[in-house]
Amino acid sequence: MYEAYPNLKSYFNALNIYMLGDLLVFDKNCDQADKSDFYHRTTISGRTILELHPNLDIPVPFSSVYPSDTGSHPSLAYIQNPNPRLAIPLALTLFSVIELLGILYTGRTDAGSTTKNINTFFEKLDPSDRPSDEDIKSLIKIYRHGLVHQYFAKNGGLLSYNHIGPDKLFFTYETTCLNVNYLKKLFLAGFKKIQNDEASFSLMEANIIKLNQSTQK
Repeated sequence: MYEAYPNLKSYFNALNIYMLGDLLVFDKNCDQADKSDFYHRTTISGRTILELHPNLDIPVPFSSVYPSDTGSHPSLAYIQNPNPRLAIPLALTLFSVIELLGILYTGRTDAGSTTKNINTFFEKLDPSDRPSDEDIKSLIKIYRHGLVHQYFAKNGGLLSYNHIGPDKLFFTYETTCLNVNYLKKLFLAGFKKIQNDEASFSLMEANIIKLNQSTQK
């Protein structure tokens, strides 16, 4: 399918081997964390995490909250968890590739093009899967910019790799929480569509050549 587009073929092959391989490692780590008995024995202010979340088999798995309320917030227990979910590195990986896949269509790498490139990626999703404009704005301004520039989300935003949460990009727990697992789901759907977008292969080939040349200077 990519025979006439060697640079695009090479890039997609590399993503399928290395990037998807990294996602499998993240998944394995998260599965290990979920099986830990940590949540069943850790207490916050004298109460176990399961007592704080009686309707869940395990608590909502928050990750790397800053600043954290060490008096009552589950983030304290999460920081002490010997099996963290690596939600921030996973989110950073997803943001990086989402933006790069957008560049394949826009060809833009100039300052200020991040929003355009990320929006372009999400435009490739089916309308039923596509986040709202407001959700994408929050995704970029609170999470992408926050994680890239200060490692933590802005405005006290939370992250969760959540096997048990709602099937949507954000949910609310005292403040906005990004469901990184669902972001991964959207990414995989978009990545599959882009790899099969034969009508745009010529454009993407030209832009990946342009991108590779710019990084060699």
